Amino acid sequence: FRYRVPGNLIVASGLTSGKVGLVFSAAAALLSQVDQFIPQQFYEKTVGTLVAFSTAALIIIFLTIAVVAWGISVIITFFQYGNFEISKTEQELTIERGILERRQLTLQLERITSVRYVTNPIRQLFGMWAIYVDSAGGGSKEENLSTILLPLGTKKDISYVMEHLLPEAQFPDHINKLPKVAARRYIFRTSILWWVLAVPFLFWVPNGWLYLLVPIFFTYFGWQRYKDSGCLFNDAHCILQTRHVNLSCNVLPKRRIQSLTNSQSLFQKPKELYSLSAQILATSGG
Repeated sequence: FRYRVPGNLIVASGLTSGKVGLVFSAAAALLSQVDQFIPQQFYEKTVGTLVAFSTAALIIIFLTIAVVAWGISVIITFFQYGNFEISKTEQELTIERGILERRQLTLQLERITSVRYVTNPIRQLFGMWAIYVDSAGGGSKEENLSTILLPLGTKKDISYVMEHLLPEAQFPDHINKLPKVAARRYIFRTSILWWVLAVPFLFWVPNGWLYLLVPIFFTYFGWQRYKDSGCLFNDAHCILQTRHVNLSCNVLPKRRIQSLTNSQSLFQKPKELYSLSAQILATSGG
């Protein structure tokens, strides 16, 4: 079996990858290195020019910078994952990618310890996911790290690819949702800090009531984390789905699980709630 990821999905991966933040970080690091060579007059003239612009002009400037950074992130992704191909033999998976520099990674099927389906809020709107595999138990250093198996694909693409590559680790049709009593804990842990910070804003900052939009958003986000989380156990797998910012569905073969732990805090005990964690072999060292 051999599969090549279409170019339009590579571009879509770049548009939705969130690498624009890395572009800004790289630009900031570069600026910090050349800062000593830039005369002070340049900064003064730049600040003076920006102050002279209207608010609308400043918004246009910053939007233009954001669009350029976004475009750079797409180009980086395209050169990094262009011509992405996956092939399978009886014992191995081979991943080849790259435009300027062609890279190849071979994974032993018997060393794959888990499969992760990951999406972010933007990709989730379009029903698109990326697939990662974790492997361990020997081999090269690259084989002992999390590896991207598919940069981006719809559920139809994912089903087709996984049916041929790892049919035993298909994306689950459903998961068991968490009990309703757990919702309050998800909301509390996600939003409590922002509600506490709202107090000084309300009392000491002009128009501080606008800040209430922030804790309200995180309250909703806590509810969304609860709705998206769940688990499923069958004869062969343990499936755990969680959300921090990205939504991650982890398919763990039971034979690869080193330990499965239920823990209960003092706050969980009255509601008879438990936290479930699983450990797998993630490196050749354990």
